Amino acid sequence: MKNTQYVVITPVRNEEKYIDKTMQAVIDQTITPMQWIIVNDGSSDRTQEIVEERIRSHSWITLVNMSDRGFSAVGKGIVESFHAGFKSIKRPDDWEFIAKLDGDLSMDEKYFENLILRFEENEKLGIAGGTCFCEENGTMHEEKTPTFHPIAAARLYRRCCFEEIGGLSACNAWDTIDLLRARTKGWETRRFPDSRIIHYRIMSSRQGLWEGKKRTGRNLYLTGYSILFLLARSTYRLFKKPYIVESAGVMYGYFKAMLKNEPLAVTPEEKAFLRREQRQRLLGTYGQGKKK
Repeated sequence: MKNTQYVVITPVRNEEKYIDKTMQAVIDQTITPMQWIIVNDGSSDRTQEIVEERIRSHSWITLVNMSDRGFSAVGKGIVESFHAGFKSIKRPDDWEFIAKLDGDLSMDEKYFENLILRFEENEKLGIAGGTCFCEENGTMHEEKTPTFHPIAAARLYRRCCFEEIGGLSACNAWDTIDLLRARTKGWETRRFPDSRIIHYRIMSSRQGLWEGKKRTGRNLYLTGYSILFLLARSTYRLFKKPYIVESAGVMYGYFKAMLKNEPLAVTPEEKAFLRREQRQRLLGTYGQGKKK
């Protein structure tokens, strides 16, 4: 491989239950990051202590401690923590890839090696990630996302793509905006099924599943989702876990934001691009004519 230099940034808040598993997974990677920056966003549990214990024997891991704001700012708070970590990169001119990684997951030892190989194979690939599986009641189920939507919990960016989209947007819908912005600018974004991630917490459930799905619905509105596509999406997910809760919460959040006439977080060009993609997906023509 030509250039395997990558940086990992992990925003964490009160992750004592899972952070050690995540740290072991990154330590075991076949290609070690040039730097792993863990940003402790005001944790009140043992998160900082656990990270500090690991740092003693791994000099390439950096801990950044932020002051406690008194509450968990899901979404925007993650971006603020990421930006704090970004400022702490020791060799800012040397990295070729940058990863945003959650502190409640694990992956196989070749996760980043395999993703970097994918980037080498496709020069238009701008953002990539694996497929997430969540452990619930002793069983594993896939956290479904479209093939162009790598899970935000473990996402890797090519440097020139990351810089062209302006990094992570400072809003709650950052994890949709970055993908949309990249595709609008001609980059490809991909989720690869052969790169597995084990997520120890159900997606969007940190503040409760209902609140998380309402937040998802609001974010869909802010990123320009069409009502027709939202209804199709919600109808489809009625028959998937967690069944009615997800669809109802997402629709509630979307229409509440619409009734409040909240300003969109995307440009008119990005909104038009997204809705064109959604029409193609509804018609079954999305991706036709594209290189596989």
